[in-house]
Amino acid sequence: LSFSPRPWHQKSRRRPVVLGALLIVLPPAAAAAERLDRFQGTARGRDGAVLYVESHDVRSVADRPSSATTTYRDPEGRVVAVLHTDFSRDPFAPSYRFEDLRRAAVEEVEVSAEGVSLGAGSRRRTLAATCNRASISLRMR
Repeated sequence: LSFSPRPWHQKSRRRPVVLGALLIVLPPAAAAAERLDRFQGTARGRDGAVLYVESHDVRSVADRPSSATTTYRDPEGRVVAVLHTDFSRDPFAPSYRFEDLRRAAVEEVEVSAEGVSLGAGSRRRTLAATCNRASISLRMR
């Protein structure tokens, strides 16, 4: 092997082989790798007593949140509520489903190209998206 520098205009015979080897060894897109972050928070009352503990599992793709699950536990460790959040459509206006296990209640918001669907128990309402050149607004139907 020779390690002598080669002028920039001379082609190397090894370049295609090295590039091919890199394409085989490296993942398709390092930036598109999925990541799971976990963290926890504790809510306390004015007296310092623990009200609940929340555990967050946040999935990201290419450093952008795609979904999250937040589990709420009472001071004894029992799961009292779960929040599922979907950031895949819009990271600033996610769809979500909140389940309060103490009351067997569910609240949800689903964001789509057609608008926003709101739900609480058996009640449902859809706010349709209307578009014009100046703005995008939501209209109840």
